Amino acid sequence: MERLCRTPRGLCATLAAGLLLSPALAQAVPSFARQTGLECGNCHLSWLELSSVGREFKLGGYTLMKEVKEERPWLPMQSDGPPPKLPLAAMLQLSATNTNSTAGADPSNFPRNNSVALQQFSLFYAGRIAEHVGAFAQWTYDGIAHHSSIDNVDIRYANHFKREGTDLTYGLTVNNNPTVSDIYSTTPAWGFPLRFLERGGGSERGGVARWRSRAAGRGIRCLLTQVSVRKGQLHIGT
Repeated sequence: MERLCRTPRGLCATLAAGLLLSPALAQAVPSFARQTGLECGNCHLSWLELSSVGREFKLGGYTLMKEVKEERPWLPMQSDGPPPKLPLAAMLQLSATNTNSTAGADPSNFPRNNSVALQQFSLFYAGRIAEHVGAFAQWTYDGIAHHSSIDNVDIRYANHFKREGTDLTYGLTVNNNPTVSDIYSTTPAWGFPLRFLERGGGSERGGVARWRSRAAGRGIRCLLTQVSVRKGQLHIGT
């Protein structure tokens, strides 16, 4: 194992095996999983796209929490323990390049050959803040451009109104991206790899992407008897 990890290819294989074999790393956002006690497949149909359970969780302001009898720690200490008071999570993206032959080429064109590069590192506050308030907030560091910034942010208030068979879920959202509040998580804000494509052209360039992290928006929404969603939002860009 020690010999395998000495090469970039071996390191990537080791990391891939760890991701496949570790159930704690298989969660979309681990802090949501710790808070609800649900597996990622309960809330996601596929990569990021939300199921009916996931949509209810998002409309509920990220506040759903499993029943807890013991004392909750401040920070996440274990994957199967009580949810922490600070719902923190992290994401790391690494890459390794190995070019077999560079004969006749300028070595400066291959500055990262046979080395591991940090593509992206993100920190999340994702979960309940108070009984009716929750947030999904992401900070991202770009290891190639050596630049950090506030990424997707969606802060929500949600509550219920029940009377004579009518069940109304209503709430408010404050966010920094025109499409981050989509309850299906299928809009450009949730395109892989969850951030603006600064290099390589990418289909996300232009259009709504230029508002990313540069807009402040607020909106209202409601779910009546689990039939239809009504929402409206206003965004101001800088």
